[in-house]
Order: sequence, then C-alpha cells, then structure tokens
Amino acid sequence: MITIRHLKIFLTVAETRNMSEAAARLYVSQPTVSQTIGELEKMYKARLFERYPKELFLTEAGRTLRAQALLAVEAFDRLDEVMKGEGERPALRVGATLTVGSTVLCPILDELRSVRPNVDLSVQVDNTRTIEGKLLQNELDAAIVEGIIHREEILSSPIISDCLILVCAPDHPFAARKAVEPEELAGQPFILREQGSGTRALFESFMARRLPLNIRWECSSATAIKQAVMRGYGLAVLSARLVSGELARGELRRVNVEGCVWQRSFLLCYHRNKVISDTLRRFLDIAASYSSYGAPCPMEGQI
Repeated sequence: MITIRHLKIFLTVAETRNMSEAAARLYVSQPTVSQTIGELEKMYKARLFERYPKELFLTEAGRTLRAQALLAVEAFDRLDEVMKGEGERPALRVGATLTVGSTVLCPILDELRSVRPNVDLSVQVDNTRTIEGKLLQNELDAAIVEGIIHREEILSSPIISDCLILVCAPDHPFAARKAVEPEELAGQPFILREQGSGTRALFESFMARRLPLNIRWECSSATAIKQAVMRGYGLAVLSARLVSGELARGELRRVNVEGCVWQRSFLLCYHRNKVISDTLRRFLDIAASYSSYGAPCPMEGQI
C-alpha cells in the first residue's frame, strides 16, 4: 500500500534526479530509496524514471505521479500542522499574470490581509502559460490570469471584465484618425507581449483570421512596451486598465478599429484536487466578489 513516506522519497528523487543524493538528503540508505521507487513502479505497473548513467529523468507516468504526490503531501503536512497546533500563521501562494498583477491584484490582497492579517503570503507574477504550469505542479494555491487555461485539471471561472485596446504615439498617423480599418494594420510594426501571454494570444487569434502581424518587439514588461510606443517604435495592444493614465495625460492615443471588440475576463483558477483551506477559501471569495469591477472600454463596435 502506498504511504506518505513512499511519496516523499519519490518527490526527493524527482527533485535531485539522483538516488544517492536523495538518500543523503533523507538520511536513509540508497538501497532503501531504490526499493521504494521499485515498489511504486511495481504498484502502478509503470516506469517512473528513465535511468541514465549519472542522472534520472521523470517519464510521463512519473510527471503525473509527481503532480498528484505534491498535492497529497501538502494535504498531509497541513493536517499534521493543524493537529499539532502549528497552523497559526496560514500560508497562501498566489499567482497572477502581468496585467492582473499591475492592476487588480493588490486591492484583492489588501482585503484579504484585512481579514487575515497573519497570512504568510507569497506572490508570483508571470504569463498565463507559466502560471498554469505552476498550478499543475502545486507550486501555487490559486491564481488570477488573463489568458485561456487549457488543462482540465485546473478549474477556472471569470471574475473581472477587461478589454484590450490598440495604442500609438501622439505623433503617429493613426493618432488623429477617428478609426482605422483592420486591413490598415498590415505592415504596421507591433510591440507585443511574449509568447505565453494571454494578451498576445487574444490579439494574435484575431489577426490570424485577417492578415499577418509585423512583430518588431517582444517584451514581458508592460512598462517597457508603453515606453517604446510613446517613442514611436510601433503599435501595441494592451489592457485598457494598463494605459488609462497615459491616455489621460496624452502620452498615448487610443486607436479605434472598425468592427472590432476585444473583450475578455480575468479568470480565477485553482487545481481541482486542491485542498481548500480557510485562508484559500477566503481569498477565492474575495476575488470572486470583484466580478463587477469593470474596466474603461471603448464604444461598442470598436476596440
């Protein structure tokens, strides 16, 4: 029968990729580690590691077991802490994509801290693809993302409305136009987020049905993108939330595109097998309560 000890040994081997190093870290003998891995492989009738001369690599079955083992060990450790009275400072690991992290995440976390002032909070901000991977590997408890979640193991629900707009420099030829046709974007230099970004994925999906994109810059920083657009290096598509200040100051201009609306929702996400602690439940409830927290959007029928 599988035990927590089996899983902890397996996870240590998966982390170190070496049975001798795993044994040293766990203060057990190498034969004990080898026997434990052998028992797991026999139990599940699957090879968990590809054994190379100096290193081990997880197989597909091994990666599946690792994802589930992380959840099981976490649940066991949390139970152990609570029963020993050591869970007085609850921990929460939150993920967010760049747009979310730059706009709505802090107000949500501020509210959480007001009701859970002792929460041990950690935050990771990255693109949707990376955040999804961290949720799958139980490196995050929950996240709010702007892109599409593809894996069925991750539960997601829309909580906050948002829209994308096209922006240019004040001296760009489009700046004085009331609107442009989608075909006029052909050949225009674009400054876009990196691959894996939800913002980029939505815009590329739209453009793929019409005309090719001329991508000149790729960047994971919204601030850097805005600076490049202000200096005339190209056009960009960003959340209306991110550019409201620059638009108000006249540092950027919104470009309306005929017949185009790029609306989306930020998604609240967590693993379907996640153990929902009181603190995590409170975070999920607070985030979900921001469903009416709208964004400034252009007129209907335009970006």
